[in-house]
Amino acid sequence: DGVIKINHQDYCHPIVITPENITENFLSTQFENITEDHIDRLCQSGAEVILLGTGNTQKRLPKNLFIRAAKNKKSIDVMSTAAACRTFSVLSTDGRMVIAALFT
Repeated sequence: DGVIKINHQDYCHPIVITPENITENFLSTQFENITEDHIDRLCQSGAEVILLGTGNTQKRLPKNLFIRAAKNKKSIDVMSTAAACRTFSVLSTDGRMVIAALFT
């Protein structure tokens, strides 16, 4: 718990992943501190699918952040981080352009 493991590397803080990259220091340390700027940057990534892993349990994304994504003509799929990792794996294996913001 509280650790994201990718290719034998442990991450104890939030990360953003694409099929090509792992980005650290993109997100705030707490899911509750996610901002419209974070949403804008995820939407501008070029990904067709945006996943948001909220930690051990699924949490609600504030309505204003869903609206912000919609203004960028994107939607965000919010789920637990474990579910987001599984979904990311399936979508990236299928060759989809996916980005996942994962909180520990």
